[in-house]
Amino acid sequence: MEYDTLNKWCNFCEGNLILEPSYFLTMFHDVISDREIEEIFKYFPCASELIDRVRNVQAVMHNLGCLDNRDPVQCLELAARDLSERLKASLLLGDEALVDVAKSVPKRFISDYSMVRAAQSDTWNIGLIENANDYVNSVMISRELHYYAIFEAFYGMTTLFPIKWYLCAPLTGTTIDFSNFFKLWELHGDYALTGTELLISQDFN
Repeated sequence: MEYDTLNKWCNFCEGNLILEPSYFLTMFHDVISDREIEEIFKYFPCASELIDRVRNVQAVMHNLGCLDNRDPVQCLELAARDLSERLKASLLLGDEALVDVAKSVPKRFISDYSMVRAAQSDTWNIGLIENANDYVNSVMISRELHYYAIFEAFYGMTTLFPIKWYLCAPLTGTTIDFSNFFKLWELHGDYALTGTELLISQDFN
């Protein structure tokens, strides 16, 4: 990591520098040493757990091109578990219509990942993502600016909201388990909720 970025981060967390939290969106794009990652997370409780999660995600990102574990059965199971956990957020936000649809549709594994990608623009899937993200942001354990900044940085790592939720969970009051999606993503898996089915696939392109 560039010295300037780490220096700005420390000064920002200590209240000596005013920046928008989004300034740190790409903070994890650089190679980060063990010492630097300890410096980043020393401003948060559960620092060791946060570091472990970041290293888990970085390890998967590093190896994504090498993995070819085709396992439809496990992907179906992980997607179903993640959906069940994610629906807790929709219930807490009072979106019973989405919960009813998600619980009633059949689950289908398909070989064509592009169909899942296309289905992710479905209104039901967008609602599922928005509800979970609104919920996670609402249960942050602190409203200090460096919490917002680390949430931005977590999203910036992969630009996947479910991975952001997995990373930031120790900094929230949530009891929702977001680790199932991390395991699914490790298998190149993803899914999309539509009004008629839950589509699951793996992307090896």
